[in-house]
Amino acid sequence: MNTKNQIVAATLFSLLLACSEGNTGRVKSYQAGKGSDGFKSVLAQGSGRMRPQAFKAGTALGFNSGAIVATTLDDASGAWARVLFDTRISDRVTAEQDVNVFGRDLLAKYEGDLKFPASEAGDGSIYSPSPDFKILSFQRVYQGVPVKGAFLRIFFAVQNDHSLRLSEILNNSYGPIKLSPVNDPSSAPGDGDVIAATGISSLLVSSKRIVIQPRFNESGRYEFSYASEFKLKGENDGETFTVTMDHETHELREAYSSRMNEQQSITAETFQRSYVLNDQVAKPLPFANVIDGMTKLTTDAKGLVEVAGKQVTIQLTSDKSASSVVDLSVSSTEAANFTAMLGAGGKTNIKLSTVNPAAINVFVAVQTVVDFVGKYLTPTELPLLTSGIVAVVNRKEDVCNAFYDNDSLNFFAQGKDPSGATCANTGLISDVVYHEWGHALDDSLGPNNRSNGVSGITDGAYSEGIGDILSSFLVRAPNLGTGLYLNDKKELRNLQNTRKHPPANAQETEIHQAGMIVGGAFWDMFSNLTSLYGTEKGADLATKLFLKHLQISERYLDAYAAVLRVDDDDNNPATPSPNYCNITRAFAAHNISGSEQAGDDCIDKDGSLNVRVDLDEGDGKLSLLVSALGATKIIACPGQVKICKPETAGYLELAAQVADDALILKGERKYYAAKGSFDVKSNALYTFLSLDSKSAVVGLKNMKFKIRDHAASSLKSVKP
Repeated sequence: MNTKNQIVAATLFSLLLACSEGNTGRVKSYQAGKGSDGFKSVLAQGSGRMRPQAFKAGTALGFNSGAIVATTLDDASGAWARVLFDTRISDRVTAEQDVNVFGRDLLAKYEGDLKFPASEAGDGSIYSPSPDFKILSFQRVYQGVPVKGAFLRIFFAVQNDHSLRLSEILNNSYGPIKLSPVNDPSSAPGDGDVIAATGISSLLVSSKRIVIQPRFNESGRYEFSYASEFKLKGENDGETFTVTMDHETHELREAYSSRMNEQQSITAETFQRSYVLNDQVAKPLPFANVIDGMTKLTTDAKGLVEVAGKQVTIQLTSDKSASSVVDLSVSSTEAANFTAMLGAGGKTNIKLSTVNPAAINVFVAVQTVVDFVGKYLTPTELPLLTSGIVAVVNRKEDVCNAFYDNDSLNFFAQGKDPSGATCANTGLISDVVYHEWGHALDDSLGPNNRSNGVSGITDGAYSEGIGDILSSFLVRAPNLGTGLYLNDKKELRNLQNTRKHPPANAQETEIHQAGMIVGGAFWDMFSNLTSLYGTEKGADLATKLFLKHLQISERYLDAYAAVLRVDDDDNNPATPSPNYCNITRAFAAHNISGSEQAGDDCIDKDGSLNVRVDLDEGDGKLSLLVSALGATKIIACPGQVKICKPETAGYLELAAQVADDALILKGERKYYAAKGSFDVKSNALYTFLSLDSKSAVVGLKNMKFKIRDHAASSLKSVKP
């Protein structure tokens, strides 16, 4: 029997997202689906700590003051919040020295400024997310009780000789701790108290511990109280809640679920979006098991497999795949499978009408996001890429919902919500799949990842923002969730927004809504970088910065600093990173850049910009062609300037031109020609400024021209 090369490709609902601003004035609110009103309210806010920051001049500080680049101050406690050092002259730790001892000595020396007594530092842990730097972290423990969310992190730049240089201090100590006499660690609430407060009688207590809970009060300061942190597990559905209850008042202080939901029960009009676009495309079915007679095979990344028969059984699971799909409409344990008749000519296209569309769409969508993330993170950095994750489709105990729960992604079948509106099968909305996989991503990265015994990022708004950012970067569009309600093309959320920290009202504090703050910052960064570097390189750089920063950040207020660390090209906070201005401008627009601002004179260099002579006109006058990646147009002025206006003497505008160059045809480079001549005899130095589609300056480059003979105007060299 002749062996044939068959292509098994699944036709599925993939996403073709388009930017839409038409519904930005409409508001969506969320509410947890079960429990008491008080519990639902606390649960909706997640566990992210909100810390105000203000700028403070570095000259007022101790340390090796000459090495300090910049600092921020936590206004609520008066403690240093963040200190940056020039690694060329900062304190050095030799390869033979104990980093833990160095860190404790540093903390002891400056505990008054850090407001973190050295005696309250727990065991130090060392984390190396990159070969370029190490992180020493101390959890704060007060009188033997851990302080929730309180830590000190010391960053070190790794040198060529394996020594370390002090690079950065990130301090979240919350300052001096004062407890009222009535606060007693022994007066812990009972199991029944916390279960009653949740309003879910079927919960069971699996563990508990005493903690000190910081709170940000109305006077703008921190206050502290003893509390008990309970782990509660659902007796029926296995959902786990982490709930913190105050000892004195028995109030719920924080609550978050192991299930990170795309959406909870809807109580107001929503933004939506997806399958509804009818954007069916044929895509390879990667790494699926294929049973050919008695032989078990696996398709490759392109959906190719060598088979002998004409009919096979395809299973949506594989040892090589990071996805496995269970279809509850068929089985609660076995991976989804179906029979396929192989097509003539070595090509088989599986129609949605012949299989369960949710199962095959989720299978391919998970592999799509795994492939996407795998370009930037290795399996060592993110074991999730190869360890696999189960996706469950066609759940029926809820509607309008999808969630991540430790080791599984879960999507609900079509059905009516309490208002009578029909919600679509969420397994048919690919960006919902990407979002939920994003929760597995943030669960597996960062200082508190699951390998360290902690369930990933517990800042709920940050976690929801991460899911949205991952989805939007993958599809390269800011609007998410179309089609949540059946056949409704309205979007659910849009990252192209003007949301700012802190949230403006109680509704914006809800974790999905607050996540739009950090989501908006990252989308602005994405837009800034693609405007400068073009769609491909800009998107690639933005995605790298996003995914890499997750290794060293766990709150959205710390995201900006973490992104700058990843962008740093010389391992020195004293020098701006290559994309400092575009990054800062994006995060400052949403008020999460700490004290950093990027003024009009803050312009990153356009490393893609190149100049060549098109025509030597004589007497030092040149006609130039300029190439770059992303600029809509380029302007130029004599001298080394940052402001270049049409009324400036020697001003020239270079507009994009049609050309037959190979790089132009591939869309990888643009050419720009000037409406006039460059007088390099009178002005040897010119500044080229790259503008985006809104005429905002996104990059610059200085070019110095050397003329061998002004009279003949023969160009000798051009260099930046």
